[in-house]
Amino acid sequence: MPKRKGTRAKNPAAVALGRKGGLARAATVLEAISPERRQAYAAYAAQVRWAKVRGAAKAAAKVKKPTEE
Repeated sequence: MPKRKGTRAKNPAAVALGRKGGLARAATVLEAISPERRQAYAAYAAQVRWAKVRGAAKAAAKVKKPTEE
């Protein structure tokens, strides 16, 4: 990893461990929610990504988030 001026280099082992924990947490969360809820989150994420690609930052902020039921 190249060093940037004024920042410290990250410990590669710590980065790998954090990623491993994050991936395990994501798998656990996905098992706990229903397929309908996962689809709603995926649709929301896609809408936000496409709004950003189109350069409509305000439109991305207006995309309706899935609600907890």
